[in-house]
Amino acid sequence: MENSPPKAYPIDHGAKPDNHYESYIRKLIPSTFHMRDEFSWLPKKSGVYSTKSGYTLRSTRSGPRMFPSTGTNVKTSPNLKTFLWKLKNRALHVGETLAMRGITVDSSCKKCGAIKNESHILLHCSFSVRVWDSIPALHKPPPSTPTFISDLLQSCRCMINLPQVGFSSTPFYPWSYTAEEVARKSIRIDKTRVAPLPIRSRYQKKSFPSDINCFVDAAWNPTSGICGLGWIFKTGSEALLRQNSACRSCVDSAFVAEGLRLKSALLDAVSSGIRALNCFSDSKNHITLLTGNGNTVEIQRILHDIRVLSSFFDSICFSFVLRLNNVSADLVATEAFAQAQTTPFVEM
Repeated sequence: MENSPPKAYPIDHGAKPDNHYESYIRKLIPSTFHMRDEFSWLPKKSGVYSTKSGYTLRSTRSGPRMFPSTGTNVKTSPNLKTFLWKLKNRALHVGETLAMRGITVDSSCKKCGAIKNESHILLHCSFSVRVWDSIPALHKPPPSTPTFISDLLQSCRCMINLPQVGFSSTPFYPWSYTAEEVARKSIRIDKTRVAPLPIRSRYQKKSFPSDINCFVDAAWNPTSGICGLGWIFKTGSEALLRQNSACRSCVDSAFVAEGLRLKSALLDAVSSGIRALNCFSDSKNHITLLTGNGNTVEIQRILHDIRVLSSFFDSICFSFVLRLNNVSADLVATEAFAQAQTTPFVEM
């Protein structure tokens, strides 16, 4: 038995390969500049493990925790949800609330001298009136709204954001409430006064180091996974230099497509010999990740490639732009997406 030859098994060359995971494998986008492999904590978007994230994962697996309804179920950030909860439950540090709890403080408003309570801060103060007047929205709560905070929050749900805001489904009133509170704290702490400014003033007054601006956009179909990428190079005087587009299939999400559009634009800029560039994107999450040196597991390799490409420029600046100011790049991306839906293409 020890000297018997090994048994030969027949090979079926006509057998079909096991392609159960083909769709998942094709959605993996490798790094163009050979990113080194590293461990990532998948339950967290940043990929960095922390004790808090470990306990959070353990608590979610042990069963959902039931919290009472607060009536502040809006699509906004966790910090703003906490602020709205404090607002409804009268937990803000305002003069009238502190006086009711026996704390001796000056309960007058620093801006107009009236009694400072929640409704006065958010609606009736002269500063609050100017803030509400500068918000481009319909059906804003009038000053005659009842003083009950629950009624005020309920009336704010009827607001409709206008295109100048830059988003339609996300409510804007939590941001305005927080801005009013921050302005009042600056008076109390720094003795400085903040004036309500128009929403687009900061974008219009910002200066950039280069005369070449690049606007990027993407169009993505969640059913087919096909995306169209478009980018436009313009001068500082809005003169068109060039525009280009690309297509790709098997894209997992719109977030990935938004990262690919910026990477493709930088590849085109480097190959064209551009040394200084201002990049504009209507994805604030990507701009925050790039300017803050952040990271996320979903587009970790794409962010690595973008940072490597950025090193080829003498100067580069990433800035957020409203969708209203990114229409040209959107048209290029939409045209590339429509062409990819009807004709075969070679992936980038």
